[in-house]
Amino acid sequence: MKMMMRVMISKTQPQHHLNHSVLERINTGMVSQFRLDSLHLVYLGVFKRLITTWCKWNGMWKLNRMTITAISRTLECISIYCPQDLTRKPRSLEELKFFKGTEFRRLCLYDGILVFKDFVNENIYKHFLLLHSAIYILSHPILVHSMSDYANQLLRTFITHAATIYGKKFVVYNVHALSHLAEECALHGHLESFSAFKYENFLKSIKCLLQSGYKPLHQVANRDLERNISVPIILESNVGEVKLSKRFIPQIEVLHGVHYKCVTIDNVVLQIGKKDSCFILITDEVIILEDTVHIENRIFLVGKQFQQSKDFYTYPFPSSTLSILSVSQLNENVRILSMSEIKAKCWLIPDHNSFLCVPLLHTFPVFQALQSS
Repeated sequence: MKMMMRVMISKTQPQHHLNHSVLERINTGMVSQFRLDSLHLVYLGVFKRLITTWCKWNGMWKLNRMTITAISRTLECISIYCPQDLTRKPRSLEELKFFKGTEFRRLCLYDGILVFKDFVNENIYKHFLLLHSAIYILSHPILVHSMSDYANQLLRTFITHAATIYGKKFVVYNVHALSHLAEECALHGHLESFSAFKYENFLKSIKCLLQSGYKPLHQVANRDLERNISVPIILESNVGEVKLSKRFIPQIEVLHGVHYKCVTIDNVVLQIGKKDSCFILITDEVIILEDTVHIENRIFLVGKQFQQSKDFYTYPFPSSTLSILSVSQLNENVRILSMSEIKAKCWLIPDHNSFLCVPLLHTFPVFQALQSS
């Protein structure tokens, strides 16, 4: 990064400079002060390029029509199991050109490791796992602090192998920039903490304020003044706020109390059903929620545990390191748990006679706060 800054300042490569930027007059770091954003660099950049290469480019990696159809059917089948935390559900690869950044993110971090496994060449799949595991680590609010150097090694291996597999034309600027992503995380935290997703999501609100394409910034500023909008200063936040909803009467009452189907911790919802009922404990045991019981200002979770668990993949390292597991054999006996025992909410995806269990990254801090409270 420092070398890139020196090259930029000295302008030793004039082909990359059209003129002097006005930003340089106020001592703006033309490299250091511009973030490598995961939305545009990773998901709409490298990962989209990777999937497009599989579907469009000629080579040993290219997926034929039957394979694309099979992957699409798998995506459509698992969409009914997608938790409400993920705003865009899996859909057919036939609609690839319409995919949004959130869909590429979901496919890279979560369901892609399942839907590609049986249909993509083994070496191509392992190469994809390098990207998946590295980005999962750098997006992980806890593991990013201890495993970012390893994630950097994985990304550099991904870049090297990409040139070998797909040719040098594949390694464009975005692919090369992956080698600097771990440095960004060392400075600013996990990828989700400085991504452009929240700004992209607000673009629609901004567009609604514009009457034409003439002086858009002026229009937005004027509309804000007209509506007397000010940015609120949040002095307190209800971290770990718990809400119970959807009362019901269970067929078998394990605990005597008020029974609920749904419990919400901050914005994370756990409820009975196929989408939002799975979570993983601090001990890496995977549980399916059966009941939430309120007894004298205390909340207990009643659930069933999967008896068998193993690594979903072993390359480039055991997936259990990331708490990503293949689970099976749901125990009929229930367990009674407290919310402080939960590590994260999970997406449970059917996989033949077992299930893929992938923790949802944004839920780790929510349950970590409960553990420390």
